[in-house]
Amino acid sequence: MNRTVEAVRKILKRYELKKEEVIICYEAGPTGFVLARRLIKLGFECVVIAPSLIPSKSGDKKKTDRRDARKLADFLRSGHLTPVHIPDLDDEVIRDVCRGRTGAAQGLARTRKL
Repeated sequence: MNRTVEAVRKILKRYELKKEEVIICYEAGPTGFVLARRLIKLGFECVVIAPSLIPSKSGDKKKTDRRDARKLADFLRSGHLTPVHIPDLDDEVIRDVCRGRTGAAQGLARTRKL
């Protein structure tokens, strides 16, 4: 994870003086909210978008990083994206614990049925 943040920080060095003009968005996924919190801490505006909230045309099956990035930028610029709430670290930890407990309870219930 640290490499990702460092790589992003290198790219953003170019925009250091233009922080007010730059909005960063990315699709929620394995990077979680760590990246968003760090970017906000660096002074950038950052929003995270749920994949299910990204408009898509039916039949548009081609998925590449470049196309997805361009599509996100266009939708963000036009105001067609709804950002998700970026929880603070404590909330995210509690959410992970709850998910773990729920998963364990479901696993136990499946085991008892056997």
